[in-house]
Amino acid sequence: TIFVIMCYAMFSMLWNQLAPIFVAQSLDFNSTQTGIMMAFGSACLSIFTFFVQPYFLKRYRYKGLSIVSSICLWFVVLGMPTISLLKNDGEYNFYLLLACTCVLHGSKYMFASILFVTTLCYMNNSVPPEHCGRVNGIGQSFSALMRGIGPLTGGLIWSWSMSLDGDFETYKAYP
Repeated sequence: TIFVIMCYAMFSMLWNQLAPIFVAQSLDFNSTQTGIMMAFGSACLSIFTFFVQPYFLKRYRYKGLSIVSSICLWFVVLGMPTISLLKNDGEYNFYLLLACTCVLHGSKYMFASILFVTTLCYMNNSVPPEHCGRVNGIGQSFSALMRGIGPLTGGLIWSWSMSLDGDFETYKAYP
């Protein structure tokens, strides 16, 4: 489970670094439009965490929630570069483009929140109570390490992606 926390931390940092750069450079969003997308994601996370997630955690098993949220995250990750194909048609509806990015960005935060909470529950339930503090400390330390590696990796991936040509090249670069 510590490995899952490490992967989650790196993925979150990669997404948080690349999503604003992606919409600014690939979709031609200005800072206000990028801010709208980011604010929508934050609002979705807040509402979901306070009102919806407690219901899900009480009603469903953690294993099912983590599997479903992991699968949904893959669709979200593939959905973000797919949005750039909407723009390639030449004639496109900008508000539809903005709405799609907001929904995907908010969905990422919601599904990642479930995955993070269920992974912490797995980690705490995998050891005797007297070792929970040590395991949490180790898990959070490795998570912090991956949060440092995430932006470094994101910058390298984005720099490499700028040299690619073609419609489907964003899938190679977007995490």
